[in-house]
Amino acid sequence: MSITPGNSTSVTGSGKQNSTAKTDDNGNSMKEMAAQSKQANNAGILRAHERVSLNSNNDSLSLLYKTALEGINAELEPVMGKNATQKIYDSGVDTSP
Repeated sequence: MSITPGNSTSVTGSGKQNSTAKTDDNGNSMKEMAAQSKQANNAGILRAHERVSLNSNNDSLSLLYKTALEGINAELEPVMGKNATQKIYDSGVDTSP
């Protein structure tokens, strides 16, 4: 501690910071605990996604296909009429990639 004129005091430190990381009762650092928490959260999200996928019988995928077919039919309707994709499929045209 140094005394400056005017009877005010200022504290000067040595410039070193305490480099010990905060730890829990098991000795894990805060970064390790955050990483473990994030990993547990991600695992929970994956388990929930798996349950939803298994319970929905891939309805979300069929919704995607239905939306795609509706868009394709809307584009082809002026040229080929309504339900163009079904007409093409029924005519036996190979539409594989």
